[in-house]
Amino acid sequence: MRRIGPSFAYLTARRARPNRRTRSRPRTIPARPSTSSRGGREAGGIDLSKAFVASAQSRHPDLQFEVASFRALPFEDGSFGGILAWYSLIHTPPADVPAVLAEFARVLRPGGGLLLGFFDGAPREPFAHAIAPAWYWSAEALIELLADAGFAVDGVRRRGREPGEISARPHADIAAIRR
Repeated sequence: MRRIGPSFAYLTARRARPNRRTRSRPRTIPARPSTSSRGGREAGGIDLSKAFVASAQSRHPDLQFEVASFRALPFEDGSFGGILAWYSLIHTPPADVPAVLAEFARVLRPGGGLLLGFFDGAPREPFAHAIAPAWYWSAEALIELLADAGFAVDGVRRRGREPGEISARPHADIAAIRR
């Protein structure tokens, strides 16, 4: 797998973990160049839920979080070096995923990284989820949609359930680069 640049590496190293009580987690964490102490990158997050954004902001007051949607990101074209969408596309209706990936491509600069985490299964198959409706995806189905949105896939990783993990579902992630 090709090494991804520092703006993306920071995001993957610092991905948000859910609060076990509130299950809050920002849905995407974009990176922009800055002069911060985080290796020259800024991180923040978005979510549709005001409560989740408030929780994330209170737990990480040095980061910026805002209420926003994947479908219409409130950012300029090419303004980010990386996006982490860790188990967040699973809550997007399958018919909307191509438009969301196109929106990710719009805000990423060429060469910017995207890391998608998802539950691996029959593509577009719904499953019960504690927070909101959710769908399985396969790497193969997402790779096709990513290519259509202007991404080159850099790597795919699949993994089963880890000891002590609550979820019994198989996991996968895809790293992609905006062309």
